[in-house]
Amino acid sequence: MSQNNLDNGEICIAIDPMGINSLLIGIAVLLAEKLKTGIYGLFVGNDSLQNVAQLPFATEIHLATGDERVLAADSLRALYQKNIERTKLLVAHSAAARQVGLRFDISDGQISLDVVLEHQTVFFMPAPARRYSTGAKPHTGQPGSVKWVYDGSEASMRSFELIKALIAENIVHKVFLAGKSAVPTNVFTELAAQGARVFWMSLTGDDVSACLRAYPEVDLIVVPRTVSAQIGEKQLMAINRATSAAVLVVC
Repeated sequence: MSQNNLDNGEICIAIDPMGINSLLIGIAVLLAEKLKTGIYGLFVGNDSLQNVAQLPFATEIHLATGDERVLAADSLRALYQKNIERTKLLVAHSAAARQVGLRFDISDGQISLDVVLEHQTVFFMPAPARRYSTGAKPHTGQPGSVKWVYDGSEASMRSFELIKALIAENIVHKVFLAGKSAVPTNVFTELAAQGARVFWMSLTGDDVSACLRAYPEVDLIVVPRTVSAQIGEKQLMAINRATSAAVLVVC
């Protein structure tokens, strides 16, 4: 991936090549429709399995039989490519249903949130795919919950509009709201009027990271770019990995 591949105004979805939940794809496509923009699907390079396969002692255990076999790098690469093609079809189907423009790219290394957000309107990090196969709470397609940090910025107000769109589509029914600045009364009343239950979360000082990690568990975390910049890119990605929530950063 190079900066030349980044167009202005799209929603960038960071896609784990091992897979992405269809409900989360639907959320990203819905937001793209509401923003009248397109989807930029960015497959995030994950060479860890292939690196393991290069080790002379690397084996895998077949769960059904208990048999051991040597990991084959070629087989893993084939699986990697198969997952990419399957995910492309899944995203394309969802985008076509809402007539949303779509393009894909594969990162050639670690992505930079700062670089992406210089060009994209929204950055969407689904929860890592492994969470859907290791006993973590799966997304069922039923209405979910959101944690949202409000700081009074223009990005906060854009986040507000996107959350209302998710409520209107019956994707979200609970909003856990934390404020880094005074939250206007109309924010609470409009969310409630849309049909959401709104819960206030107290921040201890400026420790937003702890708030985002803390109970309750939610399906989606929404932060304006002004807040994500304070949290820091590494910390935000750590929150994404440590929780069962997708993360949406809004510029």
